[in-house]
Amino acid sequence: MNAGRRRFLAAAGGAGVLCLAGCSLPAGRPDDRGDAGGTDTVTPAPASPTPPTGTPSPATAYRYTSLTPGGNRIAGGTLDLAAADPVDLALGADPRWVLARPEPDGPGADWVAVTGSGGVSAFRVRRDGARRLDVAPAETDPAGPPVLRSTGRVTLLPAPGAASPTGQPLPLGADGLLYVRPDGAVVRDRAGSRSVLDVDAVPDARPRPVGDGRVALLAGATDRYDHGALGDGIEAGRLVVLDTAGADLRVAASVAFDGTVAEGLAPLVAGDGPALYVTESDREGGARQVAYAPDGSRLAAGAPVGRGFRWRHGLCLAPFAPDGVPELAVVRTPHVGGTAEFYRREGSTLRVTATETGVSSHALGSRVLDGGFAADVDGDGRPELVVPDDDRTSLTVLERTAEGARIADRVPVGGRVASNVHAVRALTGLQVGVGRPGGFRVWA
Repeated sequence: MNAGRRRFLAAAGGAGVLCLAGCSLPAGRPDDRGDAGGTDTVTPAPASPTPPTGTPSPATAYRYTSLTPGGNRIAGGTLDLAAADPVDLALGADPRWVLARPEPDGPGADWVAVTGSGGVSAFRVRRDGARRLDVAPAETDPAGPPVLRSTGRVTLLPAPGAASPTGQPLPLGADGLLYVRPDGAVVRDRAGSRSVLDVDAVPDARPRPVGDGRVALLAGATDRYDHGALGDGIEAGRLVVLDTAGADLRVAASVAFDGTVAEGLAPLVAGDGPALYVTESDREGGARQVAYAPDGSRLAAGAPVGRGFRWRHGLCLAPFAPDGVPELAVVRTPHVGGTAEFYRREGSTLRVTATETGVSSHALGSRVLDGGFAADVDGDGRPELVVPDDDRTSLTVLERTAEGARIADRVPVGGRVASNVHAVRALTGLQVGVGRPGGFRVWA
């Protein structure tokens, strides 16, 4: 593995210019020239792979820690991750969230980090260095994942005051916003009007668009399965699909889990149809992967772990295998000897086709679930799964082969993973970033 020449953007010394190796910036001070992000009329760099239907219009597009609005963590572009020179960006605090957008009208990417205390910092990263940018707001609630505007100045989407702090608002077109209140009601604000529907949503729900004005989310909050792996003992007893296009919100489909819960914060919306993938868990069998159609009918299910309070973390659906058939990447028991699993839908069954041990996509008790993604990180034209290793100090590149799966590379983070794992397609190719103690590291 080629570790590359490490570049460093410190929080002290230097001026607001593009920094090469060893260059640094003033403590807490943005670039003197401010944000060179352009205006809303510029053409952004090529986007990641075509996102699911229901994505907000380009004029009001946003970027998500989940990479796509539907939560399918897959990125376009190519990067030789093992050979790339990392840029280290100092924050003076541990980040909880990192996310990025293509640099408007430029070759790099704009990265934003939110620390555990709510401080917000932004940097423009190019292959020849990085510089600090202005960002608004300068502070935010770190409990829920931030959403980044894709053009113009570097701006995070402000969450409504009535929204649950652990949830994530979803932009709806040019003038709408959907969010969950702490009491479980879903609110749609659009063009000065408001519609409220009580579905007893889990307070940390992330609504996911599924097309034609429909939005899926986890509801029916219950404490009957108090595993607490994701921050509390509250899980979802129902999967609901809302119709947001009419005068008022309404439930278009609802699935009541029979003796199980959806152990997660959102369905993973991916593939043709699309399918809505959830992790269903109970005390006897533990977790298994289940796929539903947007009308609520069950499409396929996998086998349970076989023991209660053992979780599975669904990450992404991508054509990992040499034959190009889409497979669902999951990490089984990421807190106790994590194993990557690759599933295929075969009729009504989700079948495991390959596994590999030694990974961990999630920290126990955290609501940071964006712990891995699919992208071409070795230049072979096929996506690999990128996920932290089991001691969370390196990024593991997992390659699907004709025989199964193998670890192709481990790329050091320079400390223990402190945030989600993120990627963005810039004009010059893929960039990958992850938080670590005191800052974050970007490969470009």
